[in-house]
Amino acid sequence: MRHLPALPAPFTDCVALVAVDPGTRCMPLKALLDDKTAIERGVDGILRKWGPGDRLAAASLWSYGYFSRLLRPFFAYGVLTERWLDIRPHQVATELSSMATVSRFIVPGTLELEPALTSIIEHVDLIVDECCERTGTKERLHRSNAEFVFWRSMHLLSAAAAGSGKDELLETVRDGILARRPRFASTVSYDDRSPPVRRVCCLRDRLSALDRCQVACPLSMPRRTRTRSCGHQGVTCSSQ
Repeated sequence: MRHLPALPAPFTDCVALVAVDPGTRCMPLKALLDDKTAIERGVDGILRKWGPGDRLAAASLWSYGYFSRLLRPFFAYGVLTERWLDIRPHQVATELSSMATVSRFIVPGTLELEPALTSIIEHVDLIVDECCERTGTKERLHRSNAEFVFWRSMHLLSAAAAGSGKDELLETVRDGILARRPRFASTVSYDDRSPPVRRVCCLRDRLSALDRCQVACPLSMPRRTRTRSCGHQGVTCSSQ
């Protein structure tokens, strides 16, 4: 198994989230998803660590963790080192944490940019569909997690790659994703000057050990005045 090179802050953790091994014996993603209770076991593990609380919130945290561990390394290694990892769903293997959540991805190698961007959309679509089916939650909840991770990664990479001549590559990546999924920014508010903010609440503060996120939370109301199903200035707090 070959570890990828370390990356600069704020992507230093990415080296622990992905490795390259063409002959890996780790669990293929297909085998994980064929296990009809695998995602539910991960949701249970999140509830044990961060709960008690709303199971919908735990399901959201499962997909957010998955997309964070998948998308951040993918785009960071792609933009900063021009290694576009082969994360096609039928090629990827997974390792699980003690909570039964996906903790690391094992990939067989790299791809060219265009097929790599296509593969990331296929991968996101698959996981969103699986999360909805296994947990009874809504597509927009999990899609918003993927979209937020993507746009936050783009924002951080713009800063990390400043002065390195990566601006054109970053624009190509953003345009490539939006060409494949024009609505991939529909649940996130983002411009080139400020970090992204969610338009769909991730529900994390329905878990007793967590509070709402400090920077990206779309809600301006104090936590104590907010109800379980609320809307504020166009924000959605999904109840499913």
